[in-house]
Amino acid sequence: MTSLYHLLLRLYPAEYHNLFAPEMAAVHARAYAEQRQRGWGPLLAYTAIELCGVLAGVLREWVAKAATDSEYLAASSPATSIAPPQTEIERCRTELDALVQKMVHAIAHHDFDGARRYANEESRERERLRRLLATQAPEPRR
Repeated sequence: MTSLYHLLLRLYPAEYHNLFAPEMAAVHARAYAEQRQRGWGPLLAYTAIELCGVLAGVLREWVAKAATDSEYLAASSPATSIAPPQTEIERCRTELDALVQKMVHAIAHHDFDGARRYANEESRERERLRRLLATQAPEPRR
């Protein structure tokens, strides 16, 4: 099971894997040992739930990465011009980066209420960035 778990951790995006894989593996090893002492039933239940959780997490992280990457690529496209001040867009992106780091930190420390709060703030900030980018007028053609 431990080998399979480590293999599944490699499915996460590299950035996520580098930040969290060692801690996730350590937590898994402790939990797996505890469940093993409780018997086959709890061990099988834990294994099934954990495998589903890892696979769901992998999917969620790849979707988040794809969404973030495409937003930043679209925002930096030369087809867009600067209607709102660039500094406002940059401030918004900086705030997004900070919120993501806070959310990652909260998750790493099992502060799931804090992580949920940062995720909600991030959603609002991401919507603000989307609105700012949508208000940009295309460059006039000559």
